[in-house]
Amino acid sequence: MKNQAVWSVLAMVTIWLTIHTVKLNTIVPDYKSMTNKIDVLVHKINELENAYDALNSIELTPFDEKFMDMRQQYGPGVTFMWNNELYSTDYAEEIINER
Repeated sequence: MKNQAVWSVLAMVTIWLTIHTVKLNTIVPDYKSMTNKIDVLVHKINELENAYDALNSIELTPFDEKFMDMRQQYGPGVTFMWNNELYSTDYAEEIINER
């Protein structure tokens, strides 16, 4: 009877170890998969941050409003930046007359 109980315990321990060994073997690929997914998400977050920064650098004021504001504030002959491009507060006629 005692011998049978020992064998029963050994059988249960063997089954338990087999189940948990299989679980441990699947953790490593799951870890690698999760690491890859995290890397992809971090890359996408960086792309979104860059896109957000690019959108923030775009001025939403229409060009004609910006030109008139700069012209009124500073007069002719001044260079200003609008959407990462340089422009002059001069009218086309003023540039032609200077030449």
